[in-house]
Amino acid sequence: MATDITSEADCRALVERAVAAGITVVAAAGNYGVTKDGAPIYGAITSPGNDPAALTVGAVDQHGTAVRSDDTVAKYSSKGPTLFDLALK
Repeated sequence: MATDITSEADCRALVERAVAAGITVVAAAGNYGVTKDGAPIYGAITSPGNDPAALTVGAVDQHGTAVRSDDTVAKYSSKGPTLFDLALK
């Protein structure tokens, strides 16, 4: 499916075509979770992760341990809701 993607709309259309064809699209949420001052930012998931059809994944902070029970979402990881449709991601 080689295509020139020139806009976010093109990218979202490709995600939806792929999902309609039975392909699971997994996309990164992005790295816009905090401001330069460390304040959290919500609604900053980037394309194609902001498409409702995409399975969107964020970054994890393992806090330097092998134990998963103390893992949290990394501060820098983008978080929902999505900007366009306010979907939780």
